[in-house]
Amino acid sequence: MKWCADVGGVGNRTVAGAIKYVQTLGIEALSVGWAIVPGFQEKGHLELAPVQAMKDEIVAAGVEWGPMVAWAPRDLPQGAEAEAHFANLRKNFAVMAGVGTETVVMFPPGKPDTPWDEVVAYYKPLIALADEYGVNVGLHGHGRFMPSKVQWQLMNDVPSPRNGLTLCSGNIFHGDGEGMYDSSYEFAKAGKIFFVHVRNVKKGEGEKEYWLDQGDVDLPRWIAALRAGGYDGYVRSEHLPTDMYRSFTPGENGVSDIGTAFSLGYLRHLIK
Repeated sequence: MKWCADVGGVGNRTVAGAIKYVQTLGIEALSVGWAIVPGFQEKGHLELAPVQAMKDEIVAAGVEWGPMVAWAPRDLPQGAEAEAHFANLRKNFAVMAGVGTETVVMFPPGKPDTPWDEVVAYYKPLIALADEYGVNVGLHGHGRFMPSKVQWQLMNDVPSPRNGLTLCSGNIFHGDGEGMYDSSYEFAKAGKIFFVHVRNVKKGEGEKEYWLDQGDVDLPRWIAALRAGGYDGYVRSEHLPTDMYRSFTPGENGVSDIGTAFSLGYLRHLIK
């Protein structure tokens, strides 16, 4: 396994700042969220030139180009709005394929009460684009998608080798409890894990952040299960007590600088 940090999560939220951070710690790769690519917020879709420029800067520094990161809509589009949405998604997948992106980390579509058939109706054209452009979609288990049985249901209802997971240790614990080690092994064995997020949590405390050695998840056991199942991809940490997702001030503090450094030290011997 190899370590991956996120351009929006370390340094000063610039490519140059993230590169400096990962070079200092020996982190192998950087991921980039759609939302921080110049022009995306204004146009609603990626364009090739700015993404290629970001990749070129990262690769020229000797750092690997990792996954890109996106959020599916919570309010699923309908009618003409859906047509426009998927037209933009087509552009996004074309750009990702154009720069050689293997995986997009996708936070899940819909709300907890969105009818399942509407989720599947959204996911089918999404995965069709993934198949067409050769980009893996790694669903981040969140909300209703935390239990492995729900993740399997979506992969079975929309079958494709490109339909897989960004497996999060905290959320799979909330979804499966002690069953998370077996279910994670099975996901890895089936080749359905495209990216891994590592964090620790405690039962009944939701998103509350803990250091990796303090929560209820046995992370050495979990990493061993992933390795036994054959997972050998990227790993990144998230949601550590010092992470500042809600209070980040550009130029004053990194979002996850301290938490990422701690996690790297804790996990490096486990993921080799």
